[in-house]
Amino acid sequence: SVTFNRSGAATKSSGAAMLGMAANASVVGFALKEAAGFAWDLAEGAADLAKESVQVQGVFANLPYDLNEAKKATRGLADDMTLARYSIMANQAGVAKTSEEYAKLTGTAQTLALKMGRDVNDTIERVTLGIAKQEREILDELVVLPRMEEMWAQYAKTLGKATNQLTDQEKTAAFTKSALDALSKATEGVDTNMDGLAASIAKTAVEAKNLRTELLGGGIETQMRSLAEGVKTLD
Repeated sequence: SVTFNRSGAATKSSGAAMLGMAANASVVGFALKEAAGFAWDLAEGAADLAKESVQVQGVFANLPYDLNEAKKATRGLADDMTLARYSIMANQAGVAKTSEEYAKLTGTAQTLALKMGRDVNDTIERVTLGIAKQEREILDELVVLPRMEEMWAQYAKTLGKATNQLTDQEKTAAFTKSALDALSKATEGVDTNMDGLAASIAKTAVEAKNLRTELLGGGIETQMRSLAEGVKTLD
């Protein structure tokens, strides 16, 4: 009986030890799995940031002109990445070939956004895309455009031509002019004054976006400093 009790106690002790080891192994396995998952997520996050950084730097390395005028025209309500990305599109499409023309385009878009209670960045995107790609559906949400035939007829008249004599390039120019005129008309006399608190909140959100863009290697101020340093190097 004594021997049996000792044997049983030893068996119980051994079983408890094994259970403890199994539990420890399970905890360690779970911890390793979690650590591997965290490392994988961290690697994926780093890869995504690196990819985004390359994209941001690519945009700011190919700006067609100085964007400070556009920043002033939008009164700090448009973020740097939006202004940079759509300056390239506007320039390539012939919608805004100079910094002054782009400032006028983005300033008008900003005024229209305030008038209609829309997001400024989204409105800049829609205006630029709508004109550059001649997408009436996009612009019709913002302004009233004449029919295409009317656009062509009006433009042909300024050139001293008949409508059927217009080239495809001239028809594109007719659409661009008509759209810009419609935007200008839609923003005439619009009160762009904003409540101090509302303006402060909106600008703070934009500044946060700009800070992220700068950390990724972009930003209008950063690009202008780089250009200035480049000029000094040439001197």
